[in-house]
Amino acid sequence: MLKRFGCMDVPDCVSGDGGYVTVISGLPRSGTSMMMRALLCAGMPVLTDNVRRQDDRNPHGYFEWEAVKNRDGYQAWMAQARGRAVKLVSRFLPHLPATHGYRVVFMHRQLEAVIRSQGDMARHHSGQEWNEEEGQALFRLYAEHVPNVLRWVRSRPNMRLLEVDYDQVLHDPLGSFGAVARFLAPTSLDVGAMAATVDAGLNHQAMEVRAHG
Repeated sequence: MLKRFGCMDVPDCVSGDGGYVTVISGLPRSGTSMMMRALLCAGMPVLTDNVRRQDDRNPHGYFEWEAVKNRDGYQAWMAQARGRAVKLVSRFLPHLPATHGYRVVFMHRQLEAVIRSQGDMARHHSGQEWNEEEGQALFRLYAEHVPNVLRWVRSRPNMRLLEVDYDQVLHDPLGSFGAVARFLAPTSLDVGAMAATVDAGLNHQAMEVRAHG
């Protein structure tokens, strides 16, 4: 008889909010920090260690949890994450243990804007300038990665998925966050407080395009 191990048990999504881990995911610079801040202000506990401090490119904070970078150590902090929101870059999603239930809020942003924003961060913090070829290579990588990882999430019986568009949040924060609140029910969220956190002035890439358009 085949011996069973705990890691082989994949639960269906559990009922009630206490058993879930809420995962805010997406590409780097896709609006995950914005969503984490909105959830915190709406009354949802978040899992963050404040190791990475806010700066002029993200003055409201990054809301990161350093432990997510250790791919082999997820089980050690899963109990802390239950009932909370944790920020997880999309490439780490497949490392989530199959022994927990997850509500995944996936942030979408135009790939051109994501890459411009990442390039701006690199230039601002390290002085490194990306050339056009590097940007195009990253675009191709992301264009393949995003649908692949979303396909994987949809295939998991222990995961529920909501996709949120970054630009739509800026255009209609009440509507966008209302959808998030319904998805995360029965967790009680103050949608008005979420909408009040939106800072369109941080959309540096859109402002730059308009300025030179």
